[in-house]
Amino acid sequence: MVAGSLEDMPPILITAWDKTYSRVGPVPAFNSCEITFMHNGPGEALFELDADHPRVADLAAPGARAVLCYTPADLWFSGTVEEVTGAGAAPVATRTFRVRDDWLDVFQDLVGWPNPDGALDEQGDEGAYYKVSGKAETVVKDIVAQNATRCGLHLTTPASSGLGQDVTVQVRMHQLWDRLQPAVEQAGLGFRVVQKASPDRVLEVYEPVTVAAVLTEDSGIVEEGSYKLSPPTVTRVVVGAGGEGVARNFFQKIDSAAESLWGVKREVFIDARDLNPDELDPEDLEAEALERADEALFEGAAKSGLQVVLSETDHFRFGSAFNLGDLVSIQLTGAPVLQDRVREVHVEWSATDGLLVTPIVGEWTDSTDDKINKVVAAAAKGVRSLRSAL
Repeated sequence: MVAGSLEDMPPILITAWDKTYSRVGPVPAFNSCEITFMHNGPGEALFELDADHPRVADLAAPGARAVLCYTPADLWFSGTVEEVTGAGAAPVATRTFRVRDDWLDVFQDLVGWPNPDGALDEQGDEGAYYKVSGKAETVVKDIVAQNATRCGLHLTTPASSGLGQDVTVQVRMHQLWDRLQPAVEQAGLGFRVVQKASPDRVLEVYEPVTVAAVLTEDSGIVEEGSYKLSPPTVTRVVVGAGGEGVARNFFQKIDSAAESLWGVKREVFIDARDLNPDELDPEDLEAEALERADEALFEGAAKSGLQVVLSETDHFRFGSAFNLGDLVSIQLTGAPVLQDRVREVHVEWSATDGLLVTPIVGEWTDSTDDKINKVVAAAAKGVRSLRSAL
């Protein structure tokens, strides 16, 4: 690097805001910064300042916020400063700030009320649910907007464009993501909550795409890696709706393609007593029961995992060749072509080491009970220096 050249400029911008969403000002001359961007999940940001930096007091104030932008991909991250730590003695003391993703404020910290417009004693009996059917984007935005308004949450929810497949979601004092996640994953959409250059914190939706090329070792992008395949844990589902004994209505859904491919038949039963045949016409009863079956088949589908080191090139970079949520196909020598989503991208910059970008692809379990112990596998690790990035 040449001192003072473009290569020395950090590819990340940081701005300080206060708890009232009033802009305080830019945070220049930070020593280092790490941002973890997550697809449909909470990320995190960490950055370090010298203890005598003029923004330290602002960022350490109760409720202080930070807005960060990774400029090469124009990808934003925002949240509340959750933790401040100090190290060293003057004149080399530093302060590190950990920023909590705004995604958590909406999808983890909000509860879906059966009657979001009503008082606590107006939430109905045990069978009362807030139910929404329609396109996945519409359903998510409806449930989020209703409960964000109820809590007075600082959030703008744009009108739906009708993205995604038809889904039905019911909530009754559930954390929102517990009920929304299956519908979002099946629809293949991505949701994030982010504040950018304005005081508005916005619920955004995006549609991941499929990266056309199959990445191989011969391409020079895949340097090394390993993979793991596991068969489906569920291939057929029986759903029992209604009450007891002969009063019950049973519905079945079978994934014939999976059974043919893997040569297995694995059946589970779902107790759906909350689906009352006296309150639903036969078509709606069957549709809702089969949606429960679809969720179970989705969760129990065959899993593939990748552990691959990628080398970024002029034609393969985060923000241009691939983005969060995109489906990436990778073929290692002697292995089948495996496809999974870019679940996470870790961006790290420091004045001494420049820029490192690490995408994480895929998800699988190492436990024999994959319904209990889920781990995210580090699957695609891309490294690039700041010198070649700008």
